[in-house]
Order: sequence, then structure tokens, then C-alpha cells
Amino acid sequence: MCGIFSYIGNKYSKEDLLDNFNRIVNRGPDSSNIITVNDITLGFHRLAINDLSDDGMQPFINDNIYLICNGEIYNHKKLYKDHLSQFKLKSNSDCEVIIYLYKLFGIEETCKMLDGVFSFVLYDELK
Repeated sequence: MCGIFSYIGNKYSKEDLLDNFNRIVNRGPDSSNIITVNDITLGFHRLAINDLSDDGMQPFINDNIYLICNGEIYNHKKLYKDHLSQFKLKSNSDCEVIIYLYKLFGIEETCKMLDGVFSFVLYDELK
């Protein structure tokens, strides 16, 4: 499993956030990424499983939507086939479908559609 990290606010310095983010580096030894958008910090320590390419690195960003996800979406291929074939996903990651489902159906319906073991943080700058 990967390691995900999120923080809302500006109370802590970038150095403090990085220190806390790096406490979970053992969860994802393959690569790491951390970004801050407005007052939202999202970090991801990757354990590459489904998409071994750089395209599977998170956060996933589409328009003004940011996603980090840890877990496995068992039905991601069916969800893509049934609802998302009009979109060009940038990766083969099972988690990337979440952004596109959210764009079409909103957060509640998206969560109901997902079959798997997962946790995620989704930030929509426009909401």
C-alpha cells in the first residue's frame, strides 16, 4: 500500500509538513511527491503496483481537481468501460477513474460506485 498525506491550513512551515510527510515514506518506497495548492497540501509515497510508469504517480490532477488515493479499485476497468470511455486517462492506475467519476456524478455517487479497498483525498478548487 502507498502512503497518503494531506493537510489543510497554513499553521505549519513547509519544513514541518515535509518532516511529517516523510514519517510515512516506508509506505511507498518507489517515489514520492508533495504539492500545495492554496492551503491544501497533498503528499503521496508510491508503491507502484498497477501502473509502473511515471504516469501512475500521484497526485492525479485534472482541471482543478486533485486526487491522492491509497488502495485498490477492483472494478476500475468496468467503470471506465461503462462510464468513462469518452475520456483519455493519462495512466493505467485503477485510482485515476475516481476524478472522472467525480466530474460526472459527484462525490456521493462516485463513492457508491467504487468497489475495493481504498482511502482517498479529493480536492476540487472550484468548490
